Amino acid sequence: MNDMSIACFLSVARTGSIPGSARQLSITQQSVSRHIQSLEEELGYALFNRGYQSFTLTRMGKKYLSLCVDYDRRIMQTIEKYDPHLGNDKTRLTVFVSEWLGVPDIIRDAARRLFLKEPDTHLNIYRGTISEIQQYLDSGYADMALVPDRYSHQLSGIVMSQKLFELPLYITVRKDHPAAAGAPDLKQLQHYPFCVVSLGEVTEEETLFVAHSYAGSLGIPPEKIEILPNGRSVFAKLLYGDGYTISPMKGYNEALFTSIPLQGKYNAVKAAHAQKNRNGLIYRFETLCMELAQNE
Repeated sequence: MNDMSIACFLSVARTGSIPGSARQLSITQQSVSRHIQSLEEELGYALFNRGYQSFTLTRMGKKYLSLCVDYDRRIMQTIEKYDPHLGNDKTRLTVFVSEWLGVPDIIRDAARRLFLKEPDTHLNIYRGTISEIQQYLDSGYADMALVPDRYSHQLSGIVMSQKLFELPLYITVRKDHPAAAGAPDLKQLQHYPFCVVSLGEVTEEETLFVAHSYAGSLGIPPEKIEILPNGRSVFAKLLYGDGYTISPMKGYNEALFTSIPLQGKYNAVKAAHAQKNRNGLIYRFETLCMELAQNE
């Protein structure tokens, strides 16, 4: 089960045909059929009644469609502000993700799989700073958090799990930057400013300490590090200067900037939780993340 299988299922359900779905998704009819068949084999039941020129949903297909639609409504949107009045129970899993990570696709895919396997589960995903994550784990409002291994030492009194997965690191530069021409070489970038964003994750002093260690592991001269208070400052630096950033996130303004994978460089992601909060639902979600990482 993957995002393309789900996309093919939703498309065929809407268009009623394989050819219509293929046109909508800009892929071949054989590819659509293969994804539908794979999804049905994994679920263990038929999703469609096959007609000569049309596909109609089976009873289980209609139920699965409602689960997918409900999933998109409840899970896919990242909520910025946590509401503590939601409360916790055995079927609710509240996960905080470090702002520095964004919400990687692997987390969304794990969330989808958990929800489709256990439709009674209420899974809420939020973004937060390290200090917020500490606060909500301590108070019991958060069940677990996903944080970069590089920042895990900032959390005190919290149990850290083993590495769940790794995210590739990206260099982001403006489109006419010399590094945008091909595979980036950090040695060629050593005379350009290395821009680091604080984003409220930790204090500026702590950011500088982590950045020096981080830059050292990548061979970036410490004197080239520039700490900037927010994303807009980074955009200005990249747009009007020659600076660059390195992070596991891409998706900056694609009209102005480009993000290039840094070959062989990854950032480890760990799960943090308070020991009293660790339960079967947390374990199953962690396991899904690790299984997806192994299959990539």
